[in-house]
Amino acid sequence: MDYLIWCATSLIIFLSFFYVYAKYRLSYWSKRGVKTLPTHLLFGNFKDCLTLNKPPAEILREIYNSADPDDPYIGFYIFHKPLLLLRDHDLIKQIMNKDFDVFPNRRFGSGLERDTVNLDSILSMKQPRWRYVRNKLTPVLTGQKLKNMISLMTDCGKVMLNFIEKLPTDKTGQKKWEVKDLGSRYSADVLASLTFGVGVNSFDEKENTFWENGVTIFRGFMRNIVFIILFFIPEWDFLIAPFIKKPANYFRNIFWDAMNTREQLAFKRGDMIDSMLALKNGEQNPIYSKEHVSRG
Repeated sequence: MDYLIWCATSLIIFLSFFYVYAKYRLSYWSKRGVKTLPTHLLFGNFKDCLTLNKPPAEILREIYNSADPDDPYIGFYIFHKPLLLLRDHDLIKQIMNKDFDVFPNRRFGSGLERDTVNLDSILSMKQPRWRYVRNKLTPVLTGQKLKNMISLMTDCGKVMLNFIEKLPTDKTGQKKWEVKDLGSRYSADVLASLTFGVGVNSFDEKENTFWENGVTIFRGFMRNIVFIILFFIPEWDFLIAPFIKKPANYFRNIFWDAMNTREQLAFKRGDMIDSMLALKNGEQNPIYSKEHVSRG
């Protein structure tokens, strides 16, 4: 009996402390005069996302639309972490350009500054490494070089169109195929061509290994796990590694095989591999670039 009383008392004390803590954390924006939507005591503004009732984009749209038309920003919470959604274009431009040194890092990204296949990602890097890598990438990723890659994308499009033309017709004379599947296969071909420097045909069941490995990461239950970690708790991205080890190694091997082969043959294709080689062989700062030039 005493044990049950002790447990009940401990639970009440814990819940009381949690309630006070949560209310304090969720008062961050109100204390600063920033408008917010009603928040869940535990999940902030993303309860429906964590329960898989709504995608995060829809919740962000609802937060955006809940503000008055002239509001330059609106506050929201991911769990108890306060974030600010900017609505005014001039304010966004000021923060992204003029005041970049004050707001250099992105909220949504890997805590280890890597992407979902464990490769370095500029989208997740923090200062000062981000500025160093961005300055290195700028001259090798010019607008003209990006335009030159359009022909490679067009080639992938021709493969997709050829696949569509060969689809069988039903009794009504129509050709039917899942649009999402078509898009994912085309995207896989473009990524393989531009980013990994290899030609694949994801529309051919005998050559779609690249697409299948991508699907392993970005579809189904695995996709939900990866998304929840990267969106809500990016600091815990190390938990993703065991789930995607096999496809991650597959993509990593393709990338470095393409880099090494291209470097040995001194062959240029006008894709991202050419740009990465220019970055790799340029002047390096060993403090920031060690992981970029080694296979690790």
